[in-house]
Amino acid sequence: MLRRAYSFKEIERMGNSLSRGFIAKGIGRGTRTILMVKTGVEFLCIMRALFRIGAVPLLVDPGMGLGRILHCMGETAAEAFIGIPQAHIIRLLAPRFFQTKRFCVNHRRQALFLGQRYAR
Repeated sequence: MLRRAYSFKEIERMGNSLSRGFIAKGIGRGTRTILMVKTGVEFLCIMRALFRIGAVPLLVDPGMGLGRILHCMGETAAEAFIGIPQAHIIRLLAPRFFQTKRFCVNHRRQALFLGQRYAR
């Protein structure tokens, strides 16, 4: 698989766009936000956007196993959740662990029923 190189200008542009999208969805300064996204350029841009708007990212590794993921979801007082599609499936199958999350955002463009799609 070929990987594309991104310039700092492109990352800045994508981060700014995400910032606007998150603000439009209600995520802003001080919003505790669970982030379950694999490492890569999208992760970097999302983190940049969250820092820019003053949100508080809470990182959860999607590969750490279902039991530990659910434990983290139950222990945090997060208001927002940004995740990969598989994480949103967990959210739908175990809703009691996600009751405090007012904003659920799918980090992929094809959101379907898995939460709001972020603007980019």
